Amino acid sequence: MLSRDILVRETQLFVAVIAKLLGFKKAGQLLLAEKYIHDKSIEFLKVDFSALLALEEEAFEKLLNDDKYNSKELYLMSELLFEYAQMYSKGDSSAEIRNAYKKALTAFEYLENTEETYSLERASKIELIRKILK
Repeated sequence: MLSRDILVRETQLFVAVIAKLLGFKKAGQLLLAEKYIHDKSIEFLKVDFSALLALEEEAFEKLLNDDKYNSKELYLMSELLFEYAQMYSKGDSSAEIRNAYKKALTAFEYLENTEETYSLERASKIELIRKILK
């Protein structure tokens, strides 16, 4: 029961993080949103977001396969990468934005292949990112 309560609390925290991030984006406060992404990456994932973006593709895939992160943390990581790319993608197809989309796609696909529960939201984001990267 205790582990279930911990998982529920962790899920609620991550949902609150994403909701607050979306609030910053909607208000057009991109600098605050970016700082929030960096702060939450360190707080919950124990990794600097810039370092995460700088990882080579192979190193990023190794990180996903490592037992360092549970599925909820990988979900948060994929959402942070996706939202970061979405924030700056309006008319920008820079290498950094494409890199964030590619990492988000890799993380979402990893979750799609390893999670027992199907997520329509995750599937739609995978489809959207694939279209963007074409």
